[in-house]
Formats: sequence, structure tokens, C-alpha cells
Amino acid sequence: GKRGKFPNIPIKQVGSGNKTILFMHGWPDDEHIWDSQIDLLSPDYKCLYYTLPWFGRTDEARAVAKKEGYSQSGYSFETLTDSIALGVTNCIGEGNQVIVIGHDWGGYTAELIQTRHPQLIERLVVFDVSLKSMPPPSILRSIGELIGVGLIYQWQMILAYALATRAPGAAEWLATSKATTVKNHMLTTCAPEYKHIAESKPTDNTGEIGYVYWEFQKNVLKTAFGFREHTHWEDNSCPTLFLYGARKPFMFHNQDWARNLNNMVGSASIGLPCGHWLQIEQQGRVNQILADYLKNPDVFVSEYKAKKVKSKL
Repeated sequence: GKRGKFPNIPIKQVGSGNKTILFMHGWPDDEHIWDSQIDLLSPDYKCLYYTLPWFGRTDEARAVAKKEGYSQSGYSFETLTDSIALGVTNCIGEGNQVIVIGHDWGGYTAELIQTRHPQLIERLVVFDVSLKSMPPPSILRSIGELIGVGLIYQWQMILAYALATRAPGAAEWLATSKATTVKNHMLTTCAPEYKHIAESKPTDNTGEIGYVYWEFQKNVLKTAFGFREHTHWEDNSCPTLFLYGARKPFMFHNQDWARNLNNMVGSASIGLPCGHWLQIEQQGRVNQILADYLKNPDVFVSEYKAKKVKSKL
């Protein structure tokens, strides 16, 4: 199929309750990254979740791709967002809303879905990545990021994507080895107490999953050079809880934005002593935060901010 063909992303559902939560995963994960949180929350909430096209273990990802007719070229973030929004609406019905919990690219997609389909979103819980918080890309900063972050892993993922249709075996090896290396390094360096988890769960990826980095790098360069309009995010009126790992070697959000979030009614930013995979590294604490926040968001945010003020006195 051609790039941008509207994909059917199957939305799975478990649990029951008056409120609905949508879980959005990132790279290089799949729906199972949320297993602990879904187990915790599904007795009291309707939980929706999915796996992005070409993501997940190789054999399963290819089987779903064949069944759904996914394009090997991948999809733009806008196309993915609109497809997910349609699937969610079909699950909950027109006029109803969801609470969105997103990690990594799922955090970015959560912000994008709130901008493109604001009527669908009650509130956001974003884990560790907020492209919404970043200033418009400049040529100098964009080239610096392309070289810096790109050299660490993104260029390799784009190469795997380019090889996917030409040399699928090599593409899978490159995508899997790079994803495993990055994830294990981040876990063992940022949270050494979780080294056993990283070593016991090697990733297994198709080369096609590199499409998210191709789309990202392409959009950054196009925007920097004036060939693409910078995304106009909706105002921050949507209540947002931002959770991030404070032990990472670099941040995936603008730290001024995170601090300012604490000045907004109904929103808060909380840093945890871990790396990028908060729901693994700080599973107990993250689960407690989610349970308390979802039970009464306004009370949780008010109490958290009061504690922050008291700790500074």
C-alpha cells in the first residue's frame, strides 16, 4: 500500500467502569509494556490498548501486518493518530471521552491526539517524552539533534527501515540489536537494580518499526528549513500529569515547560529516580501514582503541589 493509507489498528479492551483509559506505547515496545498498569486498573476502569503497525515480536507483527494489509512504508504520526482516534470512538461511542496514558512515542501521539481530536480527551498522562514542550526546530538545533541523538540509535533504526523491503533479515537483526542495546543500556545505567529485567527480556523487532524515526527526522528537517509548518499545539487547557525519569543522560522534554506545568490548574510534573521506562523501573510507585491520580485527579494534584511547597520552606 501507499504511504498514508489509513490503517486499521485493532483496539483491544478489558475491564469495566464508568471511565475509559487508553494506553499508548512507544519504541521499541508493544501493548505488553502496560501489562502491570492494565492489571491494576482494569477492575475499576475500561482499559483500551493496541500495538502500532509493525511493532511487537517479529512473528506476531508480521502476522497482524499481513492480516490488516499494513504498508511496509509505515505511516505518518497524523495518520496513526487519526486511525487510533477512529478505533477508540468505535469502542466508546461518539461524544464520550478517554483518559490517555502514553509513553515515549505514545506520549507524543497522546499530545497529538489531544490537538487533532480534543473532544475525545478528558485528560492526559504523559510518560517521559513531550515534543509538545519543545520550541520550534531551528536549523542549527535540528542539525545538532540529528547528529547527536541520531548517532546514538535513530540513524540505525532508519537504516533498518530502509533495508526492510530489500534485506529483511539484516533489517530485523539491526532493529533488534539496536533496540535491545539502547533499552538495556538505559535500564542498567539509569536503574542498575533493574539490570535483571533488561537482561531477561530481549527485544525482537521488525526492521519496519524504524518508520517512526524516519517520519520524525524528516519532519524536523522540513520544519527547520521552512518546508513544513510547525505543529500548532492546542493550549494547555487539557489537564496533564507528566511523569519523567530524572536519571537519564538527556531529557526528552523541555524542563522549563515541566516546571511551568506545576503552575497550571489541574496539571503537574513529577520526576522519578529512574530512566526512561518508568513503568518498569518504578513500577510500584508509578502504579500508586496512577491509582491515586485517577481516583481523584484534582485532590492528587493539589496535595502533590502542597507537599512541594512545604518541602521548599
